[in-house]
Amino acid sequence: MKKKILCVLLITLLLVLGNYRGSRDRVGRDLQINLRAGTVLEDKDTHGGFHGDGDRWMVVKFEKDISKQLEENDDWREMPLTENLEVAVHSFALFPDGVEAFEGYYYFRDYHSQSTDPTDDSELFARYSYNFVLAIYDSQTRTLYYSETDT
Repeated sequence: MKKKILCVLLITLLLVLGNYRGSRDRVGRDLQINLRAGTVLEDKDTHGGFHGDGDRWMVVKFEKDISKQLEENDDWREMPLTENLEVAVHSFALFPDGVEAFEGYYYFRDYHSQSTDPTDDSELFARYSYNFVLAIYDSQTRTLYYSETDT
């Protein structure tokens, strides 16, 4: 009996750890950065509801500054955020207060089915639902904030 309980606990632990590593790797691939070089401080995912709608929030702290890597990547843009993205940050409470003052880079992707350019946020509020990713890297604290919104 003890062996069966131990086996169930071990399998559960492996599944949980496998999912944790998988989500970090998926987010890293999407953002085109190696998140394994950092420490995950928070990782919350509410997807799984109706049609998989939900939100993901991840915070990763890096020992070394990755600004140079982001600067060389065309998908990352230097702060400040656009006006639409600032509205999104405050409307959806995506990041801590004061995100506008961060020095660093941001990444945006609009995955909505009606999006004509996934890197353009100008039509973000012209639809009835949202499906986008916004990540902000604060070079002062070497912290990455990742938010995925799907309604």
